[in-house]
Amino acid sequence: MGDLTGVDLNAFDFDDVLGRSDEFADVGCSLWFANGGLVSTIALGMVGCEQFDDVNDVNFYWGMWRLLTQTTAGLTDTVTYEHDPNVDERARWEDGEVIDDLAPFSQTRTFEFPDPIGEQETYVISHPEPITFPKAPIAQETNVDRIITRGVWHEEWAEYERTLHAMDALDAEPLEVYGGEVDPLEVAQEQVKRAGREREAEWKPPEKLSTETEWTPQTILSAEITGSVAEEDETAVLHLEQPYPFFDGNEITTMREYGCYVDLPLSVTLQLMADGAVNEERIFVTETSGLDADRYFEEMEARGFELREEQTPATRPSSPADD
Repeated sequence: MGDLTGVDLNAFDFDDVLGRSDEFADVGCSLWFANGGLVSTIALGMVGCEQFDDVNDVNFYWGMWRLLTQTTAGLTDTVTYEHDPNVDERARWEDGEVIDDLAPFSQTRTFEFPDPIGEQETYVISHPEPITFPKAPIAQETNVDRIITRGVWHEEWAEYERTLHAMDALDAEPLEVYGGEVDPLEVAQEQVKRAGREREAEWKPPEKLSTETEWTPQTILSAEITGSVAEEDETAVLHLEQPYPFFDGNEITTMREYGCYVDLPLSVTLQLMADGAVNEERIFVTETSGLDADRYFEEMEARGFELREEQTPATRPSSPADD
């Protein structure tokens, strides 16, 4: 079967998946691999790097701001996976090499997100930008030295994950209870999931989800790029914020709001492929897709997202015509 076009949220097993690219090309199939919110962060990095002659650091940030009980089963497992000390996917790219197996909560750096998140101490998360972004032509043109992805979850989530670490729950052997075996981690995870299901049982507007907070749950994706323009040190900071009300104000659950930053890129990229704006017959990632990052953000803004350029270099980068 051929002539199929698709997008894939998966971001694991890069070598195995991309290794089948020729098979897809032979039958005229296209697969945009490692899609979802990752497209947005990569596009932020592209736009940021275009403002420099040479780039030292590309820092990607994921701000995930919602309470512990604002969750689904999948989200609960994902957050815990990202903090699992046995996972070796926390990485940075430096001097042409991927350095992985970084410890949870390490590589800390203070970063200020827009409200409601504000200034936070971020830490490395298991996300593939350090693996994929070096493939971007603009990253190669600007001689990027270092790439790392950090993030921060609301303190309730961070406290929960640190507690799992402190009690060795992620390495614990099953316990015998009334003649049966119980996994301590599964018990803790199930309680978080149950609390999320109970909160989902009755829809409420996001700003009314908690009597303890005055902020609306939010996901903010950011990039901070440092480098030089005309031999002057410069910095660029960009944020992508999702809209509220979500989905034109239609009644939604908390997790549909959470999924907004994932679902919209999937939809936009598939439409770009259908329109021929991205025309590849193989398996590819955002960096090698030929994506026009400005066009991507135009499409996202048409759907209610906001691209905010908080800081840009004072001067413009040189072009080949300037040399």
